[in-house]
Amino acid sequence: MPTGPALGENLAKRVAEIYINAEVTTLTKITEQLGEGMDDPDWAPTKLAEIRRLRQGVSDDVISYIDDMMPGEVNAVVRQAYERGGDQAVADLRKLVDEDDIPVTRGFGRIHQQRIEALAAETVERLEPVSSRILRASEDIYRSVIAETVEQTAAGVMTRKEAAQSALNKFANRGITGFVDNAGRHWNMASYCEMATRTGTIQSAVEGHRNRMEENGRDLVRVSNHGDECNLCRPHEGRVYSLSGESEQYPPFDQVDGLFHPNCRHTIGAYIPGLSTAVEPQTSPKGYKETQEQRYMERGVRQWKRREAAALDDNERRKASAKRREWQGRLREFTDATDRRREYDREQIGEAI
Repeated sequence: MPTGPALGENLAKRVAEIYINAEVTTLTKITEQLGEGMDDPDWAPTKLAEIRRLRQGVSDDVISYIDDMMPGEVNAVVRQAYERGGDQAVADLRKLVDEDDIPVTRGFGRIHQQRIEALAAETVERLEPVSSRILRASEDIYRSVIAETVEQTAAGVMTRKEAAQSALNKFANRGITGFVDNAGRHWNMASYCEMATRTGTIQSAVEGHRNRMEENGRDLVRVSNHGDECNLCRPHEGRVYSLSGESEQYPPFDQVDGLFHPNCRHTIGAYIPGLSTAVEPQTSPKGYKETQEQRYMERGVRQWKRREAAALDDNERRKASAKRREWQGRLREFTDATDRRREYDREQIGEAI
Protein backbone atom coordinates (compact mmCIF):
# COMPACT_ATOMS: atom_id res chain seq x y z
CA MET A 1 0.00 0.00 0.00
CA PRO A 2 1.42 3.41 -0.90
CA THR A 3 2.27 5.88 1.85
CA GLY A 4 2.84 8.96 -0.29
CA PRO A 5 0.48 11.10 -2.37
CA ALA A 6 -1.32 8.07 -3.78
CA LEU A 7 -2.42 6.79 -0.34
CA GLY A 8 -5.75 8.63 -0.16
CA GLU A 9 -6.45 7.94 -3.81
CA ASN A 10 -6.00 4.20 -3.46
CA LEU A 11 -8.02 3.91 -0.26
CA ALA A 12 -10.83 6.09 -1.65
CA LYS A 13 -11.32 3.73 -4.58
CA ARG A 14 -12.51 1.03 -2.17
CA VAL A 15 -15.42 3.21 -1.04
CA ALA A 16 -16.07 4.66 -4.50
CA GLU A 17 -16.59 1.14 -5.84
CA ILE A 18 -19.61 0.75 -3.53
CA TYR A 19 -21.30 3.72 -5.17
CA ILE A 20 -20.24 2.76 -8.69
CA ASN A 21 -21.94 -0.61 -8.15
CA ALA A 22 -24.98 1.17 -6.72
CA GLU A 23 -25.23 3.44 -9.76
CA VAL A 24 -25.07 0.66 -12.33
CA THR A 25 -27.63 -1.37 -10.37
CA THR A 26 -30.00 1.61 -10.26
CA LEU A 27 -29.68 2.20 -14.02
CA THR A 28 -30.19 -1.50 -14.68
CA LYS A 29 -33.35 -1.61 -12.55
CA ILE A 30 -34.79 1.45 -14.29
CA THR A 31 -34.02 0.04 -17.74
CA GLU A 32 -35.40 -3.42 -17.01
CA GLN A 33 -38.63 -2.11 -15.53
CA LEU A 34 -39.22 0.35 -18.36
CA GLY A 35 -38.47 -2.33 -20.92
CA GLU A 36 -41.22 -4.62 -19.67
CA GLY A 37 -44.35 -4.51 -21.85
CA MET A 38 -42.88 -1.93 -24.22
CA ASP A 39 -45.46 -2.79 -26.90
CA ASP A 40 -48.44 -2.55 -24.53
CA PRO A 41 -50.80 0.31 -25.59
CA ASP A 42 -51.11 1.30 -21.92
CA TRP A 43 -47.35 1.24 -21.36
CA ALA A 44 -47.03 4.78 -19.96
CA PRO A 45 -49.81 4.66 -17.33
CA THR A 46 -48.79 1.14 -16.39
CA LYS A 47 -45.18 2.19 -15.86
CA LEU A 48 -46.20 5.21 -13.79
CA ALA A 49 -48.38 2.99 -11.63
CA GLU A 50 -45.34 0.80 -10.99
CA ILE A 51 -43.11 3.53 -9.61
CA ARG A 52 -43.54 2.23 -6.07
CA ARG A 53 -42.12 -1.09 -7.24
CA LEU A 54 -39.05 0.71 -8.56
CA ARG A 55 -38.65 2.66 -5.35
CA GLN A 56 -38.96 -0.51 -3.29
CA GLY A 57 -36.45 -2.34 -5.46
CA VAL A 58 -33.90 0.47 -5.25
CA SER A 59 -34.45 0.74 -1.50
CA ASP A 60 -34.17 -3.01 -0.88
CA ASP A 61 -31.22 -3.70 -3.16
CA VAL A 62 -29.27 -0.46 -3.61
CA ILE A 63 -29.79 1.57 -0.43
CA SER A 64 -29.55 -1.49 1.80
CA TYR A 65 -26.32 -2.47 0.07
CA ILE A 66 -24.84 0.98 0.71
CA ASP A 67 -26.01 0.98 4.33
CA ASP A 68 -24.44 -2.44 4.88
CA MET A 69 -21.14 -1.73 3.14
CA MET A 70 -20.28 1.95 3.45
CA PRO A 71 -19.82 2.62 7.21
CA GLY A 72 -17.57 -0.39 7.75
CA GLU A 73 -15.46 0.32 4.68
CA VAL A 74 -15.11 4.01 5.58
CA ASN A 75 -14.00 3.13 9.10
CA ALA A 76 -11.47 0.66 7.71
CA VAL A 77 -9.90 3.04 5.18
CA VAL A 78 -9.81 5.99 7.58
CA ARG A 79 -8.13 3.84 10.23
CA GLN A 80 -5.65 2.51 7.70
CA ALA A 81 -4.83 6.02 6.49
CA TYR A 82 -4.33 7.28 10.05
CA GLU A 83 -2.08 4.37 10.99
CA ARG A 84 -0.11 4.70 7.76
CA GLY A 85 0.38 8.39 8.48
CA GLY A 86 1.71 7.60 11.95
CA ASP A 87 3.98 4.85 10.65
CA GLN A 88 5.28 7.19 7.97
CA ALA A 89 6.18 9.75 10.63
CA VAL A 90 8.22 7.10 12.42
CA ALA A 91 9.89 6.05 9.17
CA ASP A 92 10.68 9.69 8.34
CA LEU A 93 12.29 10.30 11.71
CA ARG A 94 14.32 7.09 11.67
CA LYS A 95 15.89 8.16 8.41
CA LEU A 96 17.13 11.32 10.11
CA VAL A 97 18.11 10.38 13.68
CA ASP A 98 19.32 7.35 15.59
CA GLU A 99 16.53 4.82 16.07
CA ASP A 100 17.22 4.65 19.81
CA ASP A 101 16.36 8.35 20.06
CA ILE A 102 12.77 7.75 18.97
CA PRO A 103 10.78 6.17 21.81
CA VAL A 104 7.85 5.16 19.63
CA THR A 105 5.21 2.62 20.56
CA ARG A 106 3.63 0.62 17.76
CA GLY A 107 0.10 0.71 19.15
CA PHE A 108 -2.40 3.54 19.03
CA GLY A 109 -3.71 4.69 22.40
CA ARG A 110 -7.19 5.86 23.32
CA ILE A 111 -6.60 9.41 22.12
CA HIS A 112 -5.64 8.06 18.70
CA GLN A 113 -8.65 5.75 18.67
CA GLN A 114 -11.00 8.61 19.48
CA ARG A 115 -9.57 10.72 16.69
CA ILE A 116 -9.86 7.88 14.19
CA GLU A 117 -13.51 7.40 15.15
CA ALA A 118 -14.19 11.13 14.79
CA LEU A 119 -12.54 11.30 11.36
CA ALA A 120 -14.48 8.25 10.17
CA ALA A 121 -17.73 9.75 11.45
CA GLU A 122 -17.02 12.99 9.54
CA THR A 123 -16.49 11.03 6.31
CA VAL A 124 -19.62 8.93 6.83
CA GLU A 125 -21.56 12.16 7.41
CA ARG A 126 -20.38 13.50 4.04
CA LEU A 127 -21.60 10.34 2.32
CA GLU A 128 -24.93 9.79 4.10
CA PRO A 129 -26.97 12.17 1.86
CA VAL A 130 -25.99 10.12 -1.20
CA SER A 131 -28.51 7.35 -0.45
CA SER A 132 -31.49 9.67 -0.39
CA ARG A 133 -30.25 11.32 -3.58
CA ILE A 134 -30.07 7.92 -5.32
CA LEU A 135 -33.67 7.20 -4.34
CA ARG A 136 -34.89 10.58 -5.61
CA ALA A 137 -32.79 10.37 -8.77
CA SER A 138 -34.11 6.91 -9.66
CA GLU A 139 -37.69 8.20 -9.53
CA ASP A 140 -36.81 11.39 -11.42
CA ILE A 141 -35.05 9.47 -14.18
CA TYR A 142 -37.86 6.93 -14.40
CA ARG A 143 -40.58 9.61 -14.67
CA SER A 144 -38.54 11.70 -17.12
CA VAL A 145 -37.94 8.76 -19.46
CA ILE A 146 -41.68 8.00 -19.52
CA ALA A 147 -42.59 11.66 -20.14
CA GLU A 148 -40.01 12.10 -22.92
CA THR A 149 -41.06 8.84 -24.53
CA VAL A 150 -44.72 9.86 -24.58
CA GLU A 151 -43.83 13.28 -25.99
CA GLN A 152 -41.64 11.93 -28.80
CA THR A 153 -44.03 9.17 -29.82
CA ALA A 154 -46.98 11.56 -29.81
CA ALA A 155 -45.10 13.80 -32.22
CA GLY A 156 -44.45 10.82 -34.46
CA VAL A 157 -40.71 11.48 -34.35
CA MET A 158 -39.67 8.11 -32.91
CA THR A 159 -41.04 4.75 -31.99
CA ARG A 160 -41.68 4.17 -28.30
CA LYS A 161 -38.58 2.03 -27.95
CA GLU A 162 -36.39 4.52 -29.78
CA ALA A 163 -37.68 7.38 -27.64
CA ALA A 164 -37.22 5.46 -24.41
CA GLN A 165 -33.69 4.47 -25.40
CA SER A 166 -32.82 8.04 -26.33
CA ALA A 167 -33.99 9.28 -22.94
CA LEU A 168 -32.17 6.49 -21.09
CA ASN A 169 -28.99 7.29 -23.00
CA LYS A 170 -29.16 10.89 -21.90
CA PHE A 171 -29.25 9.92 -18.24
CA ALA A 172 -26.66 7.16 -18.66
CA ASN A 173 -24.29 9.71 -20.23
CA ARG A 174 -24.42 11.86 -17.10
CA GLY A 175 -24.81 9.23 -14.45
CA ILE A 176 -26.54 10.18 -11.20
CA THR A 177 -25.83 13.86 -10.60
CA GLY A 178 -26.83 16.62 -8.20
CA PHE A 179 -24.04 16.48 -5.61
CA VAL A 180 -22.59 19.80 -4.42
CA ASP A 181 -19.63 20.19 -2.06
CA ASN A 182 -19.08 22.96 0.47
CA ALA A 183 -17.38 25.12 -2.15
CA GLY A 184 -20.39 24.91 -4.48
CA ARG A 185 -18.74 22.58 -6.99
CA HIS A 186 -21.04 20.10 -8.76
CA TRP A 187 -20.18 16.40 -9.00
CA ASN A 188 -21.70 13.20 -10.28
CA MET A 189 -22.20 10.49 -7.69
CA ALA A 190 -19.09 8.37 -8.24
CA SER A 191 -16.77 11.39 -8.39
CA TYR A 192 -18.35 13.00 -5.33
CA CYS A 193 -18.05 9.84 -3.23
CA GLU A 194 -14.43 9.29 -4.23
CA MET A 195 -13.64 12.95 -3.54
CA ALA A 196 -15.34 12.88 -0.13
CA THR A 197 -13.56 9.69 0.88
CA ARG A 198 -10.19 10.83 -0.44
CA THR A 199 -10.57 14.06 1.53
CA GLY A 200 -11.23 12.00 4.66
CA THR A 201 -8.32 9.61 4.14
CA ILE A 202 -5.82 12.36 3.33
CA GLN A 203 -6.94 14.26 6.44
CA SER A 204 -6.56 11.06 8.48
CA ALA A 205 -3.08 10.34 7.12
CA VAL A 206 -1.98 13.91 7.84
CA GLU A 207 -3.39 13.81 11.39
CA GLY A 208 -1.86 10.42 12.09
CA HIS A 209 1.49 11.77 10.93
CA ARG A 210 1.08 14.98 12.88
CA ASN A 211 0.05 13.32 16.14
CA ARG A 212 2.94 10.86 16.00
CA MET A 213 5.35 13.72 15.32
CA GLU A 214 4.06 15.68 18.31
CA GLU A 215 4.35 12.60 20.53
CA ASN A 216 8.03 12.54 19.64
CA GLY A 217 8.54 16.22 20.35
CA ARG A 218 8.99 17.14 16.69
CA ASP A 219 7.39 20.35 15.46
CA LEU A 220 8.41 20.80 11.83
CA VAL A 221 6.97 19.12 8.74
CA ARG A 222 7.58 19.54 5.04
CA VAL A 223 4.95 19.27 2.31
CA SER A 224 5.50 16.50 -0.23
CA ASN A 225 6.42 17.14 -3.82
CA HIS A 226 5.14 15.45 -6.96
CA GLY A 227 5.02 16.38 -10.61
CA ASP A 228 1.26 16.56 -11.19
CA GLU A 229 0.45 19.29 -8.71
CA CYS A 230 -2.27 21.87 -9.33
CA ASN A 231 -2.03 25.65 -8.99
CA LEU A 232 -3.47 25.58 -5.45
CA CYS A 233 -0.81 23.20 -4.16
CA ARG A 234 2.22 24.40 -6.11
CA PRO A 235 3.18 27.25 -3.72
CA HIS A 236 3.36 24.81 -0.79
CA GLU A 237 5.50 22.06 -2.31
CA GLY A 238 8.69 21.50 -0.33
CA ARG A 239 7.83 24.23 2.19
CA VAL A 240 8.36 23.70 5.91
CA TYR A 241 5.66 24.45 8.50
CA SER A 242 5.39 24.46 12.27
CA LEU A 243 2.78 22.13 13.80
CA SER A 244 2.58 24.13 17.03
CA GLY A 245 2.66 27.47 15.26
CA GLU A 246 5.33 28.65 17.71
CA SER A 247 8.31 28.62 15.35
CA GLU A 248 9.89 31.99 14.66
CA GLN A 249 11.33 30.77 11.37
CA TYR A 250 8.52 28.73 9.83
CA PRO A 251 4.82 29.56 9.35
CA PRO A 252 2.06 27.73 11.27
CA PHE A 253 0.80 24.55 9.67
CA ASP A 254 -2.79 25.29 10.72
CA GLN A 255 -2.80 28.42 8.59
CA VAL A 256 -1.87 26.68 5.35
CA ASP A 257 -4.35 27.84 2.71
CA GLY A 258 -5.17 25.87 -0.43
CA LEU A 259 -3.42 22.62 0.48
CA PHE A 260 -5.31 19.36 1.11
CA HIS A 261 -8.26 20.47 -0.99
CA PRO A 262 -10.69 17.85 -2.41
CA ASN A 263 -8.70 15.35 -4.47
CA CYS A 264 -5.38 16.77 -3.25
CA ARG A 265 -2.59 14.18 -3.39
CA HIS A 266 -0.07 15.83 -1.05
CA THR A 267 1.11 14.63 2.35
CA ILE A 268 3.57 15.87 4.97
CA GLY A 269 6.93 14.52 6.09
CA ALA A 270 9.22 15.07 9.06
CA TYR A 271 11.71 17.93 8.82
CA ILE A 272 14.72 18.38 11.12
CA PRO A 273 16.98 21.39 10.45
CA GLY A 274 20.52 20.34 9.63
CA LEU A 275 19.51 16.73 8.98
CA SER A 276 16.81 16.92 6.35
CA THR A 277 18.12 17.38 2.83
CA ALA A 278 16.92 20.29 0.75
CA VAL A 279 14.15 19.61 -1.74
CA GLU A 280 13.52 21.84 -4.69
CA PRO A 281 9.84 21.93 -5.78
CA GLN A 282 9.38 20.38 -9.20
CA THR A 283 6.56 21.93 -11.16
CA SER A 284 5.05 20.07 -14.07
CA PRO A 285 2.11 21.89 -15.69
CA LYS A 286 2.31 19.35 -18.50
CA GLY A 287 1.96 16.50 -16.00
CA TYR A 288 -1.11 18.08 -14.44
CA LYS A 289 -2.66 18.63 -17.88
CA GLU A 290 -1.97 15.02 -18.82
CA THR A 291 -3.57 13.83 -15.59
CA GLN A 292 -6.72 15.79 -16.38
CA GLU A 293 -6.78 14.43 -19.93
CA GLN A 294 -6.42 10.88 -18.66
CA ARG A 295 -9.28 11.40 -16.20
CA TYR A 296 -11.44 12.73 -19.06
CA MET A 297 -10.85 9.57 -21.08
CA GLU A 298 -11.51 7.35 -18.06
CA ARG A 299 -14.85 9.11 -17.60
CA GLY A 300 -15.57 8.44 -21.27
CA VAL A 301 -15.00 4.72 -20.77
CA ARG A 302 -17.28 4.68 -17.73
CA GLN A 303 -19.95 6.64 -19.61
CA TRP A 304 -20.20 4.01 -22.33
CA LYS A 305 -20.23 1.25 -19.75
CA ARG A 306 -23.26 2.97 -18.20
CA ARG A 307 -24.78 3.08 -21.69
CA GLU A 308 -24.35 -0.68 -21.85
CA ALA A 309 -26.23 -0.98 -18.56
CA ALA A 310 -29.04 1.24 -19.91
CA ALA A 311 -29.45 -0.66 -23.21
CA LEU A 312 -32.97 -1.92 -23.92
CA ASP A 313 -31.84 -4.58 -26.40
CA ASP A 314 -28.76 -6.46 -27.62
CA ASN A 315 -28.27 -4.19 -30.63
CA GLU A 316 -28.04 -1.07 -28.46
CA ARG A 317 -25.78 -2.94 -26.06
CA ARG A 318 -23.41 -3.91 -28.89
CA LYS A 319 -23.24 -0.29 -30.08
CA ALA A 320 -22.40 0.91 -26.58
CA SER A 321 -19.81 -1.83 -26.20
CA ALA A 322 -18.13 -0.77 -29.45
CA LYS A 323 -17.93 2.85 -28.27
CA ARG A 324 -16.55 1.72 -24.92
CA ARG A 325 -13.77 -0.21 -26.70
CA GLU A 326 -13.09 2.87 -28.86
CA TRP A 327 -12.53 5.01 -25.77
CA GLN A 328 -10.37 2.33 -24.21
CA GLY A 329 -8.28 2.35 -27.39
CA ARG A 330 -7.87 6.13 -27.18
CA LEU A 331 -6.81 5.78 -23.56
CA ARG A 332 -4.32 3.04 -24.40
CA GLU A 333 -2.76 5.17 -27.14
CA PHE A 334 -2.59 8.17 -24.79
CA THR A 335 -0.88 6.30 -21.95
CA ASP A 336 1.57 4.68 -24.39
CA ALA A 337 2.46 8.06 -25.89
CA THR A 338 2.92 9.81 -22.53
CA ASP A 339 4.38 6.88 -20.56
CA ARG A 340 1.68 7.35 -17.97
CA ARG A 341 0.45 4.40 -15.94
CA ARG A 342 -2.94 3.15 -17.04
CA GLU A 343 -5.26 2.83 -14.04
CA TYR A 344 -7.66 0.10 -15.06
CA ASP A 345 -9.71 0.31 -11.86
CA ARG A 346 -10.67 3.90 -12.75
CA GLU A 347 -12.28 2.62 -15.95
CA GLN A 348 -14.55 0.22 -14.12
CA ILE A 349 -18.25 0.88 -13.77
CA GLY A 350 -18.77 -1.98 -11.37
CA GLU A 351 -21.25 -4.78 -11.49
CA ALA A 352 -24.91 -5.04 -10.67
CA ILE A 353 -25.46 -5.81 -6.99
